[in-house]
Amino acid sequence: VVDVVIPVYRGREETLACIESVINGRGSIPYRIVAIFDCGPEQELLEDLVNLRQQGLIDLLENNNNMGFVASVNRGMEYSTCNDVVLLNSDTLVPPLWLDRLYYAAYKDQRTGTVTAVSNNATICSIPAIGGSSLLPFGADLQTIDRVCQEKNSGVTVELPTAHGFCMYIKRDTISDVGLFDVEAFGKGYGEENDFSLRAAANGWRNVAACDVFVQHLGSVSFGVDSLGLTARNLEIIAGRYPDFHRQVMDFIYNDPMSEVRNRVQLAFWANKKVVVMISLRIGGGVARHIEESARMLVADGYFPLLLTRGEPGSRQAYVIKTLAEDESGELRFPEGPDALVKAFSDLISISPIALHVHHQLDLSPGVTLSLIHI
Repeated sequence: VVDVVIPVYRGREETLACIESVINGRGSIPYRIVAIFDCGPEQELLEDLVNLRQQGLIDLLENNNNMGFVASVNRGMEYSTCNDVVLLNSDTLVPPLWLDRLYYAAYKDQRTGTVTAVSNNATICSIPAIGGSSLLPFGADLQTIDRVCQEKNSGVTVELPTAHGFCMYIKRDTISDVGLFDVEAFGKGYGEENDFSLRAAANGWRNVAACDVFVQHLGSVSFGVDSLGLTARNLEIIAGRYPDFHRQVMDFIYNDPMSEVRNRVQLAFWANKKVVVMISLRIGGGVARHIEESARMLVADGYFPLLLTRGEPGSRQAYVIKTLAEDESGELRFPEGPDALVKAFSDLISISPIALHVHHQLDLSPGVTLSLIHI
């Protein structure tokens, strides 16, 4: 049995939707929902949780006073001495069979300690771009995005410098080895999962992303720790304990090991469009204005224009492909490497563009011309 631990403070609508999605998303892995109500201000929310407990749908723990996010999580993790745990924020929505895939990712390697889902709003685990947004991408719903993630990234995991606590699978063996979250240091919350992940990594456990599980995350609805001014304080604690952590995260962003994961998902939402690819230099000027005008004409005629350019200097992105349609967004990123150009054109060919229009090659490698000749 896996314990799905959901700390709750406020956000009645979001919390009930979260719990409903967990109930409806049940697959083959047995689990129980453990909600911890942290003496929040919404009495109706508590009444709803009590009602769910009476129906046998959740286990409910009530804090007698406001203990904060970290202490509430610890209480949930201590509810069992043997079960694995999924820490799930109350402002998330999970898709069907989500836990089956998280479980598979966790036990794919015995040294995996934590598994984080990908999301619209999960910093380095975000799709379609690092950083994330509270809005769902691609103009699609949760189930559609999750289905594409399953189809395009089935069984794919990526090593992370840290887990993300919005949806974090933790093996019981890891908890037994590392201990609980550090409530004394991190108080009401923020950074506690980073500290846990780094303690786990120091003991030889791996932190990975399950790239075939997409969980929707609104962000800071329940506990809202950023409003308490805890972010800067707790980041200082992390920096003091782990001086190399910032470099590890920056290296992850710079090297972008999830670029292919995101690219495959993005391409799926560009498939079946009448794609025209324009190839040009990255700097502005007259060429850029001409491309913008051409893109507007193409969109008016029912085409979907994409622009291939070199990446920005210092970004380590060899090539970038982005949409030029004003009502669309998204891009493909190809980190520096000997096969960056091959990957870029391979991805383009996979969506069968109608035409490739070369506008300029000033800052493109000679390989672009050779690739076009081969195409």
